[in-house]
Amino acid sequence: MPLPAPRQPPFDRIRRNGPTPVTDSTVKSEQILLAQMTWPEAEAAISRSPLAIVPTGACEQHGAHMSLDTDTVRAEGFSRRLAEELAPRAVVTPCLTPGVSAHHMAFAGTLSVSPVTFQQMLYEIVESLYTHGWRYVFIVNGHGGNMSACGVAASRLQADFPDLTVAWTGITSLVSDVAAEHTVGPKAAHSSEIETSQTLYFDPSRVRSDVLEAARQSGTTPTRYPGVSGVAGIKAPRPFHKVSPDGATGTPSAATAELGQKLIETAVARATGFLESFLGDAETAVAPSPTR
Repeated sequence: MPLPAPRQPPFDRIRRNGPTPVTDSTVKSEQILLAQMTWPEAEAAISRSPLAIVPTGACEQHGAHMSLDTDTVRAEGFSRRLAEELAPRAVVTPCLTPGVSAHHMAFAGTLSVSPVTFQQMLYEIVESLYTHGWRYVFIVNGHGGNMSACGVAASRLQADFPDLTVAWTGITSLVSDVAAEHTVGPKAAHSSEIETSQTLYFDPSRVRSDVLEAARQSGTTPTRYPGVSGVAGIKAPRPFHKVSPDGATGTPSAATAELGQKLIETAVARATGFLESFLGDAETAVAPSPTR
């Protein structure tokens, strides 16, 4: 299926003599969320907040102990934390979900789109931001299955819009060293103690504590990924029900909100350090005109 070429916006963005742009001193925390703004507030945010953060998540199984929107909760929560650290220089778009989750379709409730569909949706969301005048975009991906599609979309965007600066990241990948120090079993990946701890920190209501307690009592053993243990760098996609019968890996029962806080606060600090440099050009650049 061929990918469409970059499109010219079919209409001019509305420009009126609107209200005085919101000044830094009057920015409220709610105004970092693009979807909660009015259009005049969004227009004012283009110059005040040169960075648009785009979270991407999923609606897929996360074992018997976490809700289907776990990756979305993590991506949205992390994106908001970044924007709060950078306020008022960043806005957060609505989360792109569902994601690329075909490997989880054996578990009820999982919704999935193809990699081509996902990366095209991401491309067009960022294209919309570009049309309005944003030139700095940071994609925060909460679901591992989206990673390749995020990379394709980012590469296309950079090629099609040379004055757009785009970067993307996962969440746990920012703190893989910290995660490794707190991993109980040999394979802590999907729905493990690492991801479960992050979710406990962001929204404990998404974690079924009774299921975790039952696992603690029974001494559930960690799940190994078949056939690749100890072999670094090899990618071997498999339907997830062949990896783990209950949809989880690692030792989720070892998760704590305190570990989640440590992981997220460290990841926020590292990402914020990058974004301060990322935005360096934006501080002196002339605000771009909307694409016509």
